[in-house]
Amino acid sequence: MQENAFLSVEEKQVKCRIKHMCWSPKRDLIAMAADTGELLLYRLSSLERVWSFPPPDKQNRISAICWRPDGSVIAVAYNCKENGIAFVYMEKAQVLWTLTEENSLLENAVTSIKWVEYNGKNDDYKGNQFSSLSFKDYLPELPKLQFKDLKTTEVKSILGDLRFHILVTCDKLQTITLYAYGVFPLMKIPSSDITREEIVVNMTLSPDLSSITCLVASTRKEQKYCDLLVYDISEATSDLTLCDQVAKKACHLNMILLYIQSVIDLMNESCESVVQEMESKLTNYLLNKNISGTIGDEFMHMLMWGKPSDVLEDLLTNCMSKKGVMKLGTLVEASYTSIQQLLLVNFQLAADAIYYHLHEIKGMSNMDVLGYIKLFDSETVDDIIKCAGSFILKASEMQQVIGRSLKNFKAFFRWLYATFSKIQREAVDNDSLMSMKELEFVADFIVESFIHEHEQLKVSGKERHFNLDKVYQYLQDAPLTAPQNLDKNEWFSFVDSVPSLAQNPLILKRRPDASLCQLYKELRSKIRVLLNRSFLTKRQRLHRSRWVTSCLSSPPHSCQWFDETDQSFYTLICTSALPCKELSLVKLGNKLEKTKETPNHWASERVSIRFDNITTSCGGKTCQYLVQGIDYYKEDTATLLLKSQSSTLLVQLSVRPIFENQHLIKKDEDGVLDVSEYVTHGCVMDPMVPVKIASSGTRKVCCVLGTDLRHIKAYVMDQDEEDDYVDENLDVSA
Repeated sequence: MQENAFLSVEEKQVKCRIKHMCWSPKRDLIAMAADTGELLLYRLSSLERVWSFPPPDKQNRISAICWRPDGSVIAVAYNCKENGIAFVYMEKAQVLWTLTEENSLLENAVTSIKWVEYNGKNDDYKGNQFSSLSFKDYLPELPKLQFKDLKTTEVKSILGDLRFHILVTCDKLQTITLYAYGVFPLMKIPSSDITREEIVVNMTLSPDLSSITCLVASTRKEQKYCDLLVYDISEATSDLTLCDQVAKKACHLNMILLYIQSVIDLMNESCESVVQEMESKLTNYLLNKNISGTIGDEFMHMLMWGKPSDVLEDLLTNCMSKKGVMKLGTLVEASYTSIQQLLLVNFQLAADAIYYHLHEIKGMSNMDVLGYIKLFDSETVDDIIKCAGSFILKASEMQQVIGRSLKNFKAFFRWLYATFSKIQREAVDNDSLMSMKELEFVADFIVESFIHEHEQLKVSGKERHFNLDKVYQYLQDAPLTAPQNLDKNEWFSFVDSVPSLAQNPLILKRRPDASLCQLYKELRSKIRVLLNRSFLTKRQRLHRSRWVTSCLSSPPHSCQWFDETDQSFYTLICTSALPCKELSLVKLGNKLEKTKETPNHWASERVSIRFDNITTSCGGKTCQYLVQGIDYYKEDTATLLLKSQSSTLLVQLSVRPIFENQHLIKKDEDGVLDVSEYVTHGCVMDPMVPVKIASSGTRKVCCVLGTDLRHIKAYVMDQDEEDDYVDENLDVSA
């Protein structure tokens, strides 16, 4: 063993106990999960904290973390399905998107996650190109919403500058799900193949996305077992271009739905302030006044006779002012103009994009086109398209209501301003004179807003309620209180009178009583159900290898990886509670050995290893070491913490040669191999006593955690590249 091969970079004592650690694959940053539920990001060069990300709720804790292969996003799994998995942007500690019970129909809390980028050879795969789904040629780009504190996520942030990649998750019921781009569920491996006594400890997906290996631990009849399950998932990834396009389609639809929600929130915020301003003064005044009839009768009387009654004059004198009327009129006009612009530009473009994407999904539901792979149910897609059509019609209806309301409001406020001048006996200028058409607008506004009360309002006991704003009702999650009367519309009357047209799927259906917010939530719910049900389910494993172990920890400590050089899965397992004397090392081939006896069998080898004869410069004597921690480093190497009575070593173990030379390695009476000679590099860690380790062969770095889970020490694993660990190009916000 080459001693002192690692360079100690920095030590730090943190306030929180650390549960999980994971190195970035591209930058010298390490993500840590604290026992408080916080996600912490540290820099290697100084172990300086870059930022901390709080949990969604105080009681939430992090169950697993992993990095996207490009190192720009951290997936954080929480211990409840309500918060599910949050995808945090590395540079700004900002959540880009989530997989939760609400938006992704997540059924259980996730316990482990891994992210794999496609690295196989597939001539038909088009990489990051959209191939036939070139919607950018037909749909304009959605304009950005330039409003304060409004956070939107771009699709390119979710897809990343990567080839096709898959997020693998396992929940507490041992159900494994594969998410393309971390968004679209490609395949689900249900827990029916795993008994209640079994726990999925680890899982690894091959870079060619053809198979997935799961390490399962169980206890039966007071005996502990470890199993390796292998699933062939090539069915789900046989057409990567199709998977790529479907996942991107799902990603775009989800982002457009979030965009529309932001537009509705902005419209609601703008409209709500106007309604509160207009109704608050009238409500406060009328609560203590006994008025026969309605306030609308008083306004209509003044419009007809040109003179206000005593009640109305008292209202206008005490509750309003000439300046206040001008201010309110300006506020209403500005608010309605803003809403109209959001509807015409932002909302309409987003709604059209959803309608377009849904029609492309309808094409994907045609099995004849896609090689008889049933991705989506065509009847379900048709139903969603009808809902999207009604949604677009409702937006058009709201446009008409805004135009009419704005016209009536402006006329009403002009008339009210002139009335104030008469009450105060001021001269009325020529600009305040109104035409007969404008007076008709005033009459319409009074009749619609003050006189005709909706039956629903009377039942609720709000007989004095006045519906001043017809726009606000469209933004509420409730039926319209004053729906538009479309009986005189010639087109709707014609369609309703012809049965063949009324049932024609090409004609959009109107929903007269539903609000815009209601139709949006209905559309969003249906799209989420469509996009969050995996179209393939794997119910049969192709391989299971089992062996008895004396493991006392539950679940056992393990690490698992795929070696692309010899196309094999490697699994390293501690056979007892830490510190343990022996490790089980399993090599599992990635190719089937088909014979009559074993038609579906993976070639596998397993050896038990220990470390009995490691010589260090500390006293110059040979010691037997126990294993305190293990982690994957690179394809043929694992990083270990070895502990003896006198010292603790941080070492690297070459794994591949053990299987190549196992017949030459010295064995004890139980057939356990002493692999001390395959420990290639190491360093003595005294006086620190570490208990947990995280290493990265990509960045040649390692981080160890002390017994108190607060003491952190970082190492560079190759002194020849000691100047390489400072990432000069990194730009993150503190």
